[in-house]
Amino acid sequence: MAITTTWSINDLKYNAADGGVFEVCWSLTAQADTGEVAVESGKETWEYDPNAPDWVPIDQLTEEIVIGWVKEHLGADRVTEIETNRAGKVQAQIDRKGTVVEGLPWDTATAE
Repeated sequence: MAITTTWSINDLKYNAADGGVFEVCWSLTAQADTGEVAVESGKETWEYDPNAPDWVPIDQLTEEIVIGWVKEHLGADRVTEIETNRAGKVQAQIDRKGTVVEGLPWDTATAE
């Protein structure tokens, strides 16, 4: 059983005049190959400098570039914490399999 984590960019806000990105909505999905899923999402905001040497024009941005910005903004420790936490949530779902019953105990139709 493997658990994979996938970062995604769900939305961003940028200045129409210069293409400067100043807000990014992201999510991290952890998923087991058996189907269990746990998601965390967040929003990062920052100042930008269109004169910076590493400036990327809006029409040349890729999801990978923006994910890199988000991870840099969060910091390596926080990225690891988020990924570890979500993977732990998936593992907890796997560990509970077979021990969870769904239904209302007073509803005899679901109790049978």
